[in-house]
Amino acid sequence: MAALPAISVNTYRETVRNPAFFVLIAICALFLVISPEITMFALGEERKMLIDIILSTITFQGLFIAITASSIALSDEIESKTILMTLSKPVSRAGYIFFKYIGLILSLLLSILILISISINVILFYSDDISIGYFALYISPILVMIAGSYLANRWLRLPVEFAFVLAGLIPAIIFIYLASLFAEREGIQYIFPFIQGGALIFLQISVVTAVAVALATRFPLTVNAMITSIVFLAGHMFGALMQTGDSVSGFWHKAAYYGAPLPRFSNFNFMDTISAGAAVPGAALVQGAACGAGASVIFLLLAVALFSNREVG
Repeated sequence: MAALPAISVNTYRETVRNPAFFVLIAICALFLVISPEITMFALGEERKMLIDIILSTITFQGLFIAITASSIALSDEIESKTILMTLSKPVSRAGYIFFKYIGLILSLLLSILILISISINVILFYSDDISIGYFALYISPILVMIAGSYLANRWLRLPVEFAFVLAGLIPAIIFIYLASLFAEREGIQYIFPFIQGGALIFLQISVVTAVAVALATRFPLTVNAMITSIVFLAGHMFGALMQTGDSVSGFWHKAAYYGAPLPRFSNFNFMDTISAGAAVPGAALVQGAACGAGASVIFLLLAVALFSNREVG
């Protein structure tokens, strides 16, 4: 049984240690820092546009990591036959899939938390003009993460991926919370709804990860990326079409009808509510969590079914 949790830990380590993981996070973080400059054309709705950009950026990086990490963790191991070393131990194929998924989810949670911590700082200290002082406030969580991770790795001898969480991310979140107490700015009212939005994005990406894991048992990265992206876009579009009821007719009505088995990603979309500074209703969060968990389980069962008949020897 000890081999099963080890699968999750190793998957998390391999994902976090991949240079592309932090390169993507760094690119998204830089984009978040300069995003206030993009909102200068919003004509009175700068902060609303800023939050929309931030949520979309976090969703994109989660989608990208989910697809690429799933392919590396599954399809590459199957093609290179390294999976035989794991399956030669007392590990069931269903357990292998499930704990691989857990490891991927943990790495995705880390990436989303990093961007959320940076985004909160951007929202709190938003300004139309990015001065040196505001730029320092934007990047301060990143500096706290790097310093804490380095000290924990150097002094406590913690592995880098765990040092980053324990001594990097947690102090950064505390720093942002303390900063918010002293920041008498309009952006404070947006923080709680924004955190709710981050949770909904995580639930949404969890479903996407389950889809990518199912596809990774049979297809390489390119095919996986194409199909998963189509499912993601179709899930958003068909969910909105089904909500319109009889007002949709013809081709699109049929498309929404036959697309009913797809996950309804529209259940996680409260961007307009969040960007207006209003909290997402608790019932909607519960519904989103239930839909996310249910869809993830369904696609994981599909992954197990596809993998159980896959020849890996």
